[in-house]
Amino acid sequence: DDAQGGDSAAGIDSAAGIDSSVSAGTWGTADLSCAPADNPASMPASAREYATLCAEHGLGVPPTVRCEDAVRVPTRVGGEEVFETPASCDDGSMLKPGCHVGSKIGRVQGRDAAGAPLPDVVWVYFCRAAAQTEISAVQLIGYHRGSGATCFFEANEGGDSILPSLLGRDADNGLTAQLPGPDEPDFDRAFVPAGEVQCVRCHQNNAFIRNPWLDGARMPDNPADPVVPALGPKSPYYVVGGADWDMRTIHIEGNGCVACHRVGMDLDQIFADNGFDTNAYMPPHAPGTMADDYAALLDCWTNGPEQTEGCAWIIPPAGDCEGGIVGADYPHIAAYFNRAESSGEGRGDGKGGDDGKGGGDDGKGGDGGKGTCPEGVKPGEPCEGTAETTACEQGGAWFWCEGGAWQSK
Repeated sequence: DDAQGGDSAAGIDSAAGIDSSVSAGTWGTADLSCAPADNPASMPASAREYATLCAEHGLGVPPTVRCEDAVRVPTRVGGEEVFETPASCDDGSMLKPGCHVGSKIGRVQGRDAAGAPLPDVVWVYFCRAAAQTEISAVQLIGYHRGSGATCFFEANEGGDSILPSLLGRDADNGLTAQLPGPDEPDFDRAFVPAGEVQCVRCHQNNAFIRNPWLDGARMPDNPADPVVPALGPKSPYYVVGGADWDMRTIHIEGNGCVACHRVGMDLDQIFADNGFDTNAYMPPHAPGTMADDYAALLDCWTNGPEQTEGCAWIIPPAGDCEGGIVGADYPHIAAYFNRAESSGEGRGDGKGGDDGKGGGDDGKGGDGGKGTCPEGVKPGEPCEGTAETTACEQGGAWFWCEGGAWQSK
C-alpha cells in the first residue's frame, strides 16, 4: 500500500556496487551506520531470557499458547477439507512436501507486563502438525508494526523438551496443547531462541510466511482476514538478537511484484522446488498477469543484482533506520543463503526443510542439501558439527546438530 512512498536516493555509491538506475526510485541508499538501539548480535541462552530482551524492544510479554484456541489450517482435496492425511492435497506447506492434517495458527494482540494492550504488537503462534504427534512443533513470532522488532521463538526439541508430553489431537485430528507461559520455568522446555540458522532465510520479506495453504486459516470474526498478517513493501523489520543477520531482498523499481510486498527469492525457490507455481497464484486478483515481472526477478536472482541492470539489494526499515539499497559493503552477507545456488542445486535435491536447513547426502555436511540421517539418530544424543553441515531427514522429521546435541523438527 505504501509502495510509492519514501525518499529518493541521494546518489550512487559506486564502491558499494549500487546501480544508479535503481537508486533514484522509492528506495534510497541505506545508511549502514544506522542500526536499532541495544540489539545484540547473539541470542540469549534461554527462552525466558529472550522474552525479557523482546520486552525491551517493545514487544511486551509473549502470550501463553493454547493450540485449542488457534484456527485450523485446512487441508483440502478437490476443494473439500479432509481430516485424515491424504496422499496428495490441493495446497501443502511448500516448505516441505506433504499434506499432514491438524496444523493450527493463532493471532494475539500484544500486551505489556501489566496486561495493557499494545496496539502495534501482534503475536502469531503456529501449532505445526507432523506425521506423528510427538514430533510436531509449536513456534511463536512477535512483531512490532511500528519499529519492525521481531522475535522468533522456536520449539524446544532437545532432550529436555516438554512438548511431547503436552501435544495431543482433538476429534478432528487437530493439534492440542496448552504450553507454559513466559513466567513459568517450563517455558524454557517448550521454546528456545533461534539457533545458528538464521530464521530470515525463510522469513525473508517480513516476519510472517504466507502461502495459499497458510492463508486458508481465517480469523473467525472476519473470514476475509487471514490469520497470518499481511505486511507492505515498506514494512519495518529487524530481528531482536539478530543484529548481524542478512536482511537483504532483491528489488527492481517499477516491478509489479514488489509494489505490494518485498520478495524473498530464496524462499520463493524453495517453494518452486516443492511444486509451487507462482504464476498460478499471483497476483491474487489475476494470476499470471505479472509473469514478466516475476521473470525479471528470477533473472536478477539467477545472475545477481550486481550483474543485472536495474536490480539491487535492499534492506528494510528497522527501528529509526530507513533501510534502502545496499551493495557489496553490506556487512552481514550470509554464507549459505541469498545466492541463487543456495536455493537450487546447492541444496542437493532442491527440497528445503521447514526451517530451510540443509545437509549432505550422508547427513554429515554438504552445501545445504537434504541428506539421510545417521542410523539411530535421536534428539538430545551427542553430535559434532553445525546446523548447516549436519542437517538431515529421517522418518519425515528434520534433524541437525546444535550445541553438541541432535535437535529435531
